[in-house]
Amino acid sequence: MLTFPDHVRPELADYPAEPISSAPLRSVNSNWIESYFSAIGIEPATLADIESIILATHSSASDGNPCYRKTLRNEIRNTSGIVAVKYHPRETDGDYLGVAKHENTTILPQSIPAELVYLYANRLTTVVGTISTALLTARWIDDDLEVISLADVIDIGDDRLKTMFRSVDIDVRS
Repeated sequence: MLTFPDHVRPELADYPAEPISSAPLRSVNSNWIESYFSAIGIEPATLADIESIILATHSSASDGNPCYRKTLRNEIRNTSGIVAVKYHPRETDGDYLGVAKHENTTILPQSIPAELVYLYANRLTTVVGTISTALLTARWIDDDLEVISLADVIDIGDDRLKTMFRSVDIDVRS
C-alpha cells in the first residue's frame, strides 16, 4: 500500500501497489488532536488559524546559503496570516532563522508531527519545505494545499526526488 502508487521508484514498479486513501486520516476527530497538543503544552487555539507552515531544514544544510534564509523570511513577510515555523527535529540552534520576533509567526515544537498541524489548522493554505517527506504527506492529505519545495534553493541535487515532487504537483522553486 502506497500513498502515490503511480509514482513509485523504477525498481519497485513491477511490484503490486494499492493506493492508501487519506480520507480516514482526514476524518480523525479534532478533539483527539487538541488533546495531544494540550498534553505536550501547546495551546490548540494558536494552531487553528495557521495559514502557512514552513518546515525549516536543519541549519547545517543551510549554512552559507543566505538565499535560503532570505526566501523563508520573504515567505513570512508576504503572508498576511499566521505562519508556523517547524524546525528540523534534530536542530540544536534554536530559532536560527531569527523569525520568532515576527508578529505573525509562531514556532512549533520540533517534535510534533507536521501532519497533525495539516489536519488541524482550519486556514492552512501553504506548506513550504525542502526535501522532507512531510511535503509528500501534505499533498496526500490535502490536494488543495499549495506545497512548495525549496530543494533547488539549497542546491539539493536529487533529481529523482524533485521529479517525484513535480509529478504530484509540489512546486519545486529555485
